Amino acid sequence: MDKDKRNLVYDEALETFGMQCQYDQCVEEMAELMVAINKIKRQENFGEYEGESQLRENLFEELADVFICVEGLAHFLGEDKFDDFVNKKMEKFEKTVNKFKK
Repeated sequence: MDKDKRNLVYDEALETFGMQCQYDQCVEEMAELMVAINKIKRQENFGEYEGESQLRENLFEELADVFICVEGLAHFLGEDKFDDFVNKKMEKFEKTVNKFKK
């Protein structure tokens, strides 16, 4: 689905559920992503959990859920402003990476 179609779905979601629901859903999805990341770390570091491929599939699913929530919030609140912040943060991140490169 292209971005224009996703934006239409976001608009429908906002109209159907309201902004508070969008915030709440984003918080819930971020919490689920945190759990998925911790499970991957515990599997890699301590051998907990079986089925590494299933853990990775779950991680991708949670990443997609968070991406959808973040993209939707950016759409609702102002994509241009969001893009400005992303660009500033990426420049800062690039400087940090370059500082620590060997």
